[in-house]
Amino acid sequence: MTPDDHYADVEDGICVNVVVCDDPDYAADQGWVPLAGEDPQPGIGWAYDGQTWTPPDPVPAPPPDPGYPAWVQPEGAHDAYHDGDRVAHNTANWISRIDANVWEPGEQGWAELAPAEPPPPPSRRRRQG
Repeated sequence: MTPDDHYADVEDGICVNVVVCDDPDYAADQGWVPLAGEDPQPGIGWAYDGQTWTPPDPVPAPPPDPGYPAWVQPEGAHDAYHDGDRVAHNTANWISRIDANVWEPGEQGWAELAPAEPPPPPSRRRRQG
Protein backbone atom coordinates (compact mmCIF):
# COMPACT_ATOMS: atom_id res chain seq x y z
CA MET A 1 0.00 0.00 0.00
CA THR A 2 1.16 3.54 -0.77
CA PRO A 3 -0.03 6.95 0.40
CA ASP A 4 -2.08 7.03 -2.83
CA ASP A 5 -4.20 4.21 -1.37
CA HIS A 6 -5.48 6.29 1.57
CA TYR A 7 -9.00 7.72 1.56
CA ALA A 8 -11.15 9.60 4.05
CA ASP A 9 -14.64 8.41 4.88
CA VAL A 10 -16.42 11.75 5.42
CA GLU A 11 -19.82 12.10 7.10
CA ASP A 12 -21.43 15.50 7.59
CA GLY A 13 -18.16 17.21 6.67
CA ILE A 14 -16.07 15.31 9.26
CA CYS A 15 -13.59 12.51 8.61
CA VAL A 16 -14.87 9.51 10.56
CA ASN A 17 -12.37 6.97 9.25
CA VAL A 18 -9.21 6.72 7.17
CA VAL A 19 -9.47 3.83 4.73
CA VAL A 20 -6.72 2.03 2.83
CA CYS A 21 -7.98 0.76 -0.52
CA ASP A 22 -6.05 -0.24 -3.64
CA ASP A 23 -9.10 0.08 -5.95
CA PRO A 24 -9.76 3.75 -6.82
CA ASP A 25 -13.04 2.88 -8.56
CA TYR A 26 -14.37 1.12 -5.46
CA ALA A 27 -13.24 4.06 -3.28
CA ALA A 28 -15.05 6.49 -5.59
CA ASP A 29 -18.20 4.33 -5.46
CA GLN A 30 -18.07 4.52 -1.65
CA GLY A 31 -17.76 8.32 -1.77
CA TRP A 32 -14.39 8.27 -0.05
CA VAL A 33 -12.16 11.32 -0.48
CA PRO A 34 -8.62 10.64 -1.78
CA LEU A 35 -5.89 11.77 0.60
CA ALA A 36 -2.94 11.46 -1.81
CA GLY A 37 -0.78 14.58 -1.76
CA GLU A 38 -2.34 16.04 1.39
CA ASP A 39 0.24 17.44 3.78
CA PRO A 40 -0.27 17.15 6.65
CA GLN A 41 -2.25 13.96 6.21
CA PRO A 42 -5.82 14.53 7.47
CA GLY A 43 -7.20 12.10 10.00
CA ILE A 44 -10.26 11.27 12.03
CA GLY A 45 -11.97 14.40 13.31
CA TRP A 46 -10.69 16.68 10.53
CA ALA A 47 -13.31 18.82 8.79
CA TYR A 48 -13.66 18.79 5.00
CA ASP A 49 -15.63 21.41 3.05
CA GLY A 50 -15.22 19.74 -0.33
CA GLN A 51 -11.85 21.38 -1.03
CA THR A 52 -9.97 22.12 2.18
CA TRP A 53 -9.11 20.04 5.23
CA THR A 54 -9.16 21.70 8.66
CA PRO A 55 -7.73 20.01 11.76
CA PRO A 56 -10.00 19.69 14.78
CA ASP A 57 -9.73 22.22 17.57
CA PRO A 58 -7.42 21.02 20.30
CA VAL A 59 -9.22 19.52 23.25
CA PRO A 60 -8.91 21.95 26.14
CA ALA A 61 -7.08 20.64 29.16
CA PRO A 62 -9.31 19.96 32.14
CA PRO A 63 -9.13 22.53 34.91
CA PRO A 64 -7.41 21.54 38.13
CA ASP A 65 -9.56 20.27 40.95
CA PRO A 66 -11.22 23.05 42.92
CA GLY A 67 -10.19 23.65 46.46
CA TYR A 68 -6.60 24.79 46.00
CA PRO A 69 -5.56 28.40 45.61
CA ALA A 70 -4.06 29.40 42.27
CA TRP A 71 -0.27 29.54 42.24
CA VAL A 72 1.18 33.07 42.30
CA GLN A 73 4.84 33.80 41.59
CA PRO A 74 6.43 34.73 44.93
CA GLU A 75 8.30 38.01 45.06
CA GLY A 76 10.94 36.60 47.36
CA ALA A 77 11.59 34.60 50.52
CA HIS A 78 9.00 36.59 52.47
CA ASP A 79 6.08 35.15 50.45
CA ALA A 80 7.62 31.89 49.21
CA TYR A 81 5.72 28.61 49.51
CA HIS A 82 6.43 26.25 52.39
CA ASP A 83 6.90 22.49 52.35
CA GLY A 84 3.38 21.01 52.13
CA ASP A 85 1.67 24.05 50.57
CA ARG A 86 -0.77 23.04 47.82
CA VAL A 87 -1.70 25.07 44.75
CA ALA A 88 -3.51 24.77 41.42
CA HIS A 89 -1.43 25.68 38.37
CA ASN A 90 -2.11 25.17 34.66
CA THR A 91 -4.03 21.88 34.48
CA ALA A 92 -2.85 20.24 37.70
CA ASN A 93 -2.65 20.48 41.46
CA TRP A 94 0.77 20.65 43.09
CA ILE A 95 2.35 20.26 46.52
CA SER A 96 5.53 22.04 47.51
CA ARG A 97 8.22 19.65 48.70
CA ILE A 98 10.63 22.30 49.97
CA ASP A 99 10.54 25.38 52.18
CA ALA A 100 11.18 28.80 50.64
CA ASN A 101 9.89 27.53 47.30
CA VAL A 102 9.86 30.30 44.67
CA TRP A 103 9.87 27.96 41.66
CA GLU A 104 6.93 27.54 39.29
CA PRO A 105 5.08 24.22 39.72
CA GLY A 106 6.50 21.73 37.27
CA GLU A 107 9.99 22.96 38.02
CA GLN A 108 12.06 21.78 40.97
CA GLY A 109 10.57 21.66 44.44
CA TRP A 110 7.03 20.60 43.43
CA ALA A 111 5.22 17.27 43.06
CA GLU A 112 2.05 16.87 41.03
CA LEU A 113 -0.92 15.58 43.02
CA ALA A 114 -3.21 12.87 41.74
CA PRO A 115 -6.45 14.39 40.34
CA ALA A 116 -8.63 12.63 42.91
CA GLU A 117 -6.54 13.73 45.89
CA PRO A 118 -8.84 16.05 47.88
CA PRO A 119 -7.66 19.22 49.57
CA PRO A 120 -6.82 18.86 53.24
CA PRO A 121 -9.47 19.90 55.77
CA PRO A 122 -9.15 23.38 57.23
CA SER A 123 -6.64 23.67 60.03
CA ARG A 124 -8.08 23.70 63.54
CA ARG A 125 -5.37 25.12 65.69
CA ARG A 126 -5.99 26.04 69.29
CA ARG A 127 -5.11 29.47 70.40
CA GLN A 128 -2.79 29.51 73.32
CA GLY A 129 -3.52 32.02 75.94
